[in-house]
Amino acid sequence: MTRKRQEQMLGILLRRPGWVTAGSLADQLGVTPRSVRSYVTAINAQSPGVHAIDSGPQGYRATPAATGMIRTVSGGNGGHRTSGSQTSSACSSMNRTVSTSMTPHRDSS
Repeated sequence: MTRKRQEQMLGILLRRPGWVTAGSLADQLGVTPRSVRSYVTAINAQSPGVHAIDSGPQGYRATPAATGMIRTVSGGNGGHRTSGSQTSSACSSMNRTVSTSMTPHRDSS
C-alpha cells in the first residue's frame, strides 16, 4: 500500500506546476502529513545524489527527476529507469488512475 501511495503522490506532484502542501497531499491520499513526509524521504532515498521531490516552506514539488522515479517507486522494470516514452506512458496511465480515484461519485437519483 505504501508504494501505491508513493506513486499516487508523485502523480499528484507531477500534475501540479507549483508547490503542494503536506496537508493537501495528505487529504488527497487519505493519510497524515507525517506519512507524506515519510513518503518524500523514501522516494528521495531511492535516487542518491538527485531528489525527485523538492521540499520547502511552501510544501513539496516534483523535480525533473520525478518522471524517472515513477517506475522505480512502483517496482516496475526491476527498479531501472525507463526511456522517456515509457515514462510518459507510465505517467499518463498513473495520472488517469489517480484522477479517476479522486473524482467524486455522483448519485444518479
